Parts: sequence; structure tokens; C-alpha cells
Amino acid sequence: MNPKKSVLDMNQRKLIGLLSLEKALNNIQMIYEIGEKAVGTPEETKAANIIRDKFEKIGLKNVHLEPYPAICRTYKSNELEIVSPIRKKIPCKHGALSSGTPLEGITAEIIDVGFGTIHDFKRLKTSGIDVKGNIVLVERNDRLTLWADVPVQQASEFGAAAVVFTSARVEHTALRTDGVPNVPIPALFIPYLEGQEIRDLLLKGKVKVNLKNVIEVDEKGISYNVSGELPGSKFPNEIIVLSAHHDSWFGAANDNASAVALIIDIARVLAKNYKPARTIRFISFGGEESGIDDLFFWLAGSYAYIRQHTQDLNNIIANINFDAFAYGLKSTISVTPEFTSLAKEAINELDLGVFYDVVSRPNSGTDCWSLFRCGTPILSFGGGGREYSKIYHTQYDIPELISRDLMKYSMQLALLLTLKLDSSELLPYDFSVISEILLNDLSTRQKMAEGLIDVMETINKAVLLKAFAVEFNQLKTSTIAKLSEKAISSINASQRRICSMLNVDLLDAQLGKSYLFACEWVVPFYLDMLITAKKGIGTMRDGNLSLAFSSLKSFPTMWWGINVSPNVYEKILASIKSSRYPTLITNLMPEVRSLQKKLDTGSSNLSNEASSAEKKYDWLKNQIKQKFNNINNSLSKSISELRKSTSKIIEE
Repeated sequence: MNPKKSVLDMNQRKLIGLLSLEKALNNIQMIYEIGEKAVGTPEETKAANIIRDKFEKIGLKNVHLEPYPAICRTYKSNELEIVSPIRKKIPCKHGALSSGTPLEGITAEIIDVGFGTIHDFKRLKTSGIDVKGNIVLVERNDRLTLWADVPVQQASEFGAAAVVFTSARVEHTALRTDGVPNVPIPALFIPYLEGQEIRDLLLKGKVKVNLKNVIEVDEKGISYNVSGELPGSKFPNEIIVLSAHHDSWFGAANDNASAVALIIDIARVLAKNYKPARTIRFISFGGEESGIDDLFFWLAGSYAYIRQHTQDLNNIIANINFDAFAYGLKSTISVTPEFTSLAKEAINELDLGVFYDVVSRPNSGTDCWSLFRCGTPILSFGGGGREYSKIYHTQYDIPELISRDLMKYSMQLALLLTLKLDSSELLPYDFSVISEILLNDLSTRQKMAEGLIDVMETINKAVLLKAFAVEFNQLKTSTIAKLSEKAISSINASQRRICSMLNVDLLDAQLGKSYLFACEWVVPFYLDMLITAKKGIGTMRDGNLSLAFSSLKSFPTMWWGINVSPNVYEKILASIKSSRYPTLITNLMPEVRSLQKKLDTGSSNLSNEASSAEKKYDWLKNQIKQKFNNINNSLSKSISELRKSTSKIIEE
């Protein structure tokens, strides 16, 4: 369904005109000036109390703080000082969730270990340099070692006492905080240029430093979500949630004071000037940046929320989430696919196409993901981007760098989306987008998947879904005036069930080729896994060593595993399997390592590796077959729901 180009009605235009960029900027400044708001700290609690007071003053109903348990860390001090051959203090920042040091710190030599891969450590050892008991300097490179905790685990395995990170990806004088969960040794981050100064000293001889990372951990800490709402007058049990998070590293104007300011101003306008048909709930989550003892340590507040509000989850018809959307030249709106048409329509109506890209899958790195995993339809503003990565989680995320245009336009667009969702009696979901994406993914892989898995049933169901979705869309817009309130509620409940069934089965976080925890469409992801594994096994059976190695190395999870030891690799995979967000993992790394050794020796007998990989492939194939069965069942149920809703509209 192509987005319509329509004109805003008078009420929409009036309400959008009441938004105040000046008030929003003032609120950004106020929240920013609290400073760093790590989960469970007095500063985070202060932010929560301010937001609660704002909600009450605006006139929201049922305003309250919701406490939840969180692992809270107070970062007492972090220091890095060169003690010889010169004395100089180096600006530094703790690694979030990092291990601590004694009060006196650790004094040791600092050794440059390049990118911190196992190859770097082995090269140093071969040249007679032992990192045991010393502090290592690592140039962070996620293309090689995935996330910051991986090179820390690798350094610990070689006996290092602590890790100091630099990164060329951030602004070169920036201090950056990033997560290093469940690591046994301390980790600090320093600006890139300061790291270069240490490297220059190392060219002339040994350098000794003192590193302090004093942390107070409260395993039984408390954080707070803040909630307030405008009760609905016609469909009060249908809930639209607007959400942000108020915790932060540094003061964080964009991540995420901007989002808190946005929902406060939308709440202000609606509370004084609008009577909603549906309940509109405003939530500021705590603990988005950290708070859970898990490899996926973030989203603590929203994760607590879904466990505390199980009775509400099926009634949430949309979560409009905001996170780091107001920096740079343009922003992204990540949506569950049934909201693709609505997002594009609203962007067109405000003539904002140059400022926003719409991506038909939710953002897995922010609070909307907790609600999405329960089936909630999502519209998520922000997520940063390449421009923002330079100052993300650094001291340069300041109010002066907020894009006033993006702030203003996001406020307008978010309010328009809220009004559209509230005023559309039949919810404006468009399920034809899901079927179109599914058909495209299947058609481009159908030939390659022959003999691996039968995708025809899925293709046929996707065709049927599209046909019913198109008919349903047409009926929704042409016959709404004839429907009773009871029929509308029934059809909306049916649509909401479809969202849960299709999204939860078709979209999930995966160990992708470029990021640890990225939302992927599972159908192409699983088919690509099978195709890649089968190709690798075939080349092994043919004795083509180099092609077999390159094929298997391109398998998801393989691209970084070759750069760490087997122990570190297994440890990370075990953490993923036991986490809140386990994913389908087939570990072909032993076969890849064996092929790598044979490349060095010139051996061409690959039968053992092929047999081993084939057993894992058979297991993977059975798992994916089951996944496709689940998808086919969800498609069948969704088609049935659409049929019933279509019939109900026609009958009335």
C-alpha cells in the first residue's frame, strides 16, 4: 500500500502548533545538567523524580514511580597516570560494568597489543614480550573482535592485569564509556590521541602506569520507571505507549534527554487540549544503559516493565519509542512492518521525507525491544547512526549539538503518529508489507534453497496473506462508518493478535555478520545459514581447502571467532545461549580452525572436517525446519484472522 499524500486536519494542525521547541530544549538542558545518571544512582533517581513532577504538573493521571531491582554500580574514581619515564595523568573513563581495582590501583608496565586479537598476543609472545601481570593497550576494532568484552577476555587469558582501550571510531579527543560485562579484569577507555602519545613513548622504551578503577557494586539496588497516562474515553483498554529512558552515561543530551523532553512536551499538549479515545501512556524507563547481570546487560527498566505488567501487554496497540534521534542531518524510524505505511504516510503529510528513513524492523538496541519480544507493534525514533557514533556515549553529547530541526520535526511527527493511532477506529496496521518482504526474501533464495528446505508452503501462504491484507486494507478505509463499536473492538483485537504472531516468528535478534545483537528477518537469515553451511561442506567433500575455509568463515558468528582463542569464543557463545535473548547458534569454529591449520601445512584431506560439519548441519537443518513450521502456522492463523475480520466488515 503506497503512503497517501493527504492534508492535516484542523485539529492535528492546531495541536502540532502548540508544541514548544523552546520548552523541550529547556528540559533537555535541565536533565543534562544532572550529569551522568547510571542505573540506581542518586542522579538517576533525581531524574526520575523530576520527570514524575513534570507529569503531575502537566495533568497526567496515575502518575507514579515503579521501582524494580537492578544491579547498581557507583563509579567512585577512575584514573590513569603515566609514572615513568614521565609523570602525566591521562584522561580516562570507566568501562561500564567493568571489574574494579583496589583503592591504590594497579601499577604495572603498559604494553601495546594492537587490536587485542589472539594473533596479536601470540606475536608478542613469539618476540619475547609477556603481558602477564601487565596492563595492555588495545585499539578497539569490533570488525575483528565483536565487542569490547571480547578482547578483555582475551587479555585476561594471557594473564594481563587490566585493559586500556582507544578507538579511532570515536571523536579523537573523546572519552567513551562502553559495556564490558562479566570480565575478570578492569577496563578503562582513553581518548585516541592520548593513546597515540603512549604508543610514541613505547617506541622509546618501557612505560609504567598506575590504573585505578574503584567501583561500588550494589547487587540489590533499586531503579525506577516513571509512568503517567491520559485515560481513553472510547477504547480505554487499548493503550498507546510513548517511551524514552532517563538514565545515561555522561549528561547525554541526545541519549537520551532529548527523548524525555519530547514525551514531556507531547504529554503537555495532549493533557491540556485533547480527549483521547484510547489510553495514551507516557513512560520514562530507568536502566536502559545497564542494570542486569547478563551479556545483554541493557534494557533493565523496560525488561522489568514487561514482567510487572503482563496483564497490559496484549492491550498495547503501539509503542512509539525515542532514543538518540536528534543529532546530525537525518534520523531513522525503525518499525515493525505493519507500521511501515503509517510511518511513511505521516512523514509525507508533514513533508519530512528528506529527514527520515523508515526501516521495516524494530531497533533491537533500545527499550522498544523488550515490548516487541512480547508482540507489541513498534515505531522507534533514532538509534544514532554513523554520524552519531563519533560522539555516542562520550562527553561531546551536549545540548549545543542537538539538531533543533530534528528535535522539532520529531516532536511534530511523533504527535501526528499518536493522533493517527488514537483517531483511527480500525487500527492502521498494514499486513501486506510483511507478506511483500517475505515473498521477496523467499523468491531471491528459492533456487539456492532447493534440496535444503521446502519453502513453497511458506511462499503460498505469503501470497494468500498478501491477497487478504490488500482486501482488508481496502475495506477498512471504505466501510468504517457502518461498523458497530463492538465489531471495531473485535477486529482490532484480531489485528493485534496478527502482529504478535507474525512479528515474533518472523523477526528476531541474531548473531549477524557485523553486529552481535541485530534485528534480522529470520527467513533469509536461516536460509543463508543453510546455504552457506551446505556450500562449505560441499567444498570440503571436493577437497577444495581454500574455498571451504572462506565459505565457512563467512558463516554467521564465524567472522570474529577466528580472532580469539577457542576458550574465549566458547565463553561468549555460552553467554548468549544462557542470556535473556538466546539465538540459534551452530558452532562451526572447530572445523574452521582445523581448516586454517591445514592451509598452513598444505594438507588436503578434509573428510574429518566435512563429517563433523555435516552432523552440525543436520542439527541446524532440523531446527530451521521447525522454525519454518512455526512460521507457517503463524501465517495460517493470521490468514484466518484476516478472513474473519473481512467477513465481519462485509456482514455489517
